[in-house]
Amino acid sequence: MSSDVNLNQKMVKLGTIMTKISTWYWLTIFLFILIFPPIVLFVYEIMFLIALNDVKKLTNDDDISSAFTLMVVAVILNILVVGALVSWILQLIAFGKLEDWANREAAKRNSEAMRTAADGFHNVFLGSILTLIIVGIFIIPGGFKKAGNALIQEYSRTQSTGQYNNVSQAAPSYKPSQPTPQQGSAPKFCPACGAPIEDPGQKFCRKCGNSLRGQ
Repeated sequence: MSSDVNLNQKMVKLGTIMTKISTWYWLTIFLFILIFPPIVLFVYEIMFLIALNDVKKLTNDDDISSAFTLMVVAVILNILVVGALVSWILQLIAFGKLEDWANREAAKRNSEAMRTAADGFHNVFLGSILTLIIVGIFIIPGGFKKAGNALIQEYSRTQSTGQYNNVSQAAPSYKPSQPTPQQGSAPKFCPACGAPIEDPGQKFCRKCGNSLRGQ
């Protein structure tokens, strides 16, 4: 169970980094010339790779392993500013594999959040293609954010649910109800003279006048 919790934490971290990449992608598009150099985006891409590597170790999933390898090569090529076309193609393949993984997880978990994550990865994939006609640069950050938020939603919920299910709960204790003391039955005969008592609620014997209280 600890490995499941650890995986959930790594997935939430991966999703968080993806949402940050989305923000910095927008800043890089509009403001990097003045304020934000592209190197900041590269730093977040490296953080994404580190988080993806942690997930790869815990899942042993072929698609995630392939996506990680492809992304490593692509980021190295980007940093070295060589092989831009090759880097672009490798990222396309990597996000296609991440989309396949998310679709498979969605089917296994019957999870709407994972379907949303798959849509997010697909948007990044589609945006990478459309980058050739500029439109894609406005789709990619939205895809990162969509997939990242979905991963956070899915694995935060799974983590909290898993922890809840494994909390030992004390068995409810039931206190046996104490029997209510029964009041003594009304006397049928006067203890003094033996005359029959016709009315259970009467207080005095109608023959001798003896008090019937407390009898």
